[in-house]
Amino acid sequence: MVIGILKDKNLIIISPPDTGEFANETYFITSVDYQNKFKLYKGEIENIEGFVIMSDGTSNSFLDKTNFVLAPILTDIFDWLKFYSTSKVNKALKKNFKNVIRLKTTDDCSIALMRRVNKK
Repeated sequence: MVIGILKDKNLIIISPPDTGEFANETYFITSVDYQNKFKLYKGEIENIEGFVIMSDGTSNSFLDKTNFVLAPILTDIFDWLKFYSTSKVNKALKKNFKNVIRLKTTDDCSIALMRRVNKK
């Protein structure tokens, strides 16, 4: 799992993938040593424009593991949330996951995005 933010128009990883001994390994909060894997973040959010959380399968498409940066296309997806209806964004994501993203992994593919929109 990867958690990132869009801050000042920059994509930043705030919680990198924490892979175990095996690919696709999952840590559960019911595990004996869950405290060693549990992460809690605290801070100001006024300059944060959006949050993204994705599963390992999705991060195969949206995380450059060589340079350890989030793919710039996520900025475009955050813009979709700003300019298009939720149903249009969901339709576009569904199409891209079906035709591109899920084909790059054998793992589950999930993503959640949240964008701050200033209502005046």
